[in-house]
Amino acid sequence: MLKKITFIIFLSCFFTISFTQNLCGLKNEKTEKDSLKCLEQLSLFKSYYAKKYYLEAYPYWKKIVETCPCASIAVFDSQYLQDMFDALISSTKDIVLKIQYIEDVLFSVGERDKYFPKNYTKGDGLGYKAHFLLRYKENTLENRKLALNLFVESIEMEKENTQPLIWDSYFRVTEQMVRTNKDTVLMIEAYERAVNYIEMAIVKHYLSQDTMRINHYRKTLKNIETTFAPFAPCSVLERVYRNKWEQYKNDLPVLKKMLIAMKSRGCNASPLFDELLNIVHRAEPDAQTNHLMGYYSLKQDNYEAALEFFKEAVRLFETDEQKVEPWYMIGFVYQINGKYADARDAALQAIKLNPNCGKAYILIGDMYATSVHRCRGEDSMPLDYNWAAADKYARAAEVDPSVAEQANAKRAKLRFPTEQDKLQRGWTTSGAEYKVKCWIQETTTVR
Repeated sequence: MLKKITFIIFLSCFFTISFTQNLCGLKNEKTEKDSLKCLEQLSLFKSYYAKKYYLEAYPYWKKIVETCPCASIAVFDSQYLQDMFDALISSTKDIVLKIQYIEDVLFSVGERDKYFPKNYTKGDGLGYKAHFLLRYKENTLENRKLALNLFVESIEMEKENTQPLIWDSYFRVTEQMVRTNKDTVLMIEAYERAVNYIEMAIVKHYLSQDTMRINHYRKTLKNIETTFAPFAPCSVLERVYRNKWEQYKNDLPVLKKMLIAMKSRGCNASPLFDELLNIVHRAEPDAQTNHLMGYYSLKQDNYEAALEFFKEAVRLFETDEQKVEPWYMIGFVYQINGKYADARDAALQAIKLNPNCGKAYILIGDMYATSVHRCRGEDSMPLDYNWAAADKYARAAEVDPSVAEQANAKRAKLRFPTEQDKLQRGWTTSGAEYKVKCWIQETTTVR
């Protein structure tokens, strides 16, 4: 009973009316009597809605939308609309009434930005109009085409502000259309939009520290990747983009979308990818293109250039999450050049930004394990550097399941100091604290 009372109180607060503020100009509310009438309708609506008496709530909802739409923002809320119209539409067998219900919900989401411009936009309304159109109207080719066009218009207006629900609905109808028309290009274009704008959304919410929204967008992008994968492997992407090349070779926004799509699908080995990258980077260098140019320079064995590109990417990227990979790659390039101390510093920067970066631990472990010529002398114990390497491999496996198998395999291949070597130097107690000298200078334990 207490939970029910609490819920009703919550709804009362949610549906609170404030005629004195009159934010958007009420349509037919000209007198105090009109205001009282709207207040009465809103009170009856919220009372029936709270009890889930949607059939009884509907006439009052409709009257509010038609005569005093500023009475409460809640009458336009997508989830509340969906709950009510799901029930209304599924419960009626009257075709005329069903059509009326559908038109009502489509109209309300399409108009709400006029009354609450701080909360809703025209683009958002178009996206939800498409969502409800698919949800409530017949699944015909005509309706799918209409919804698809609305989604595209909405997304291009909203960009990184497009809601995860809209992305999910957009890709569902896109997949249906592709399977019907056998037109892979439609899916590729949808994927280009998604990876571009969703990555922008993740950065935006990262800067505002909205972890819940970030995770929601990441889940959405993962679902999109799963949907997209069967339709466009790298060979298909390259063929489609080659066919579009003459038409768009001077259209930078299109080329950037192609580049991002190929990068997201792991098509970096394609000659077309390199061609796109160089054109886009020369025209508009940014954090992402610098990062990718670092990999390109590595393929050309130009380690000095690669290092500079990765450093510039670190400087330009906005979030800690984005900086992890270029920091790791800076360490990787330093390792190739034999600058182990610098490489470790870079790897530790990656770990500082992401404590679960297993491959950075592996990078340090690899350098420790190959320190035979750097860690020898009269007072050193042969192979003691492998104790330090084992620690890094173990840590990599502990924090990052994706590299655990690789880290454990490397650890299993390590050779440690012999019993004789330990005995000669007085280190016979397993688990004793031991400091590896030379460039490593780390404390580990005797095995």
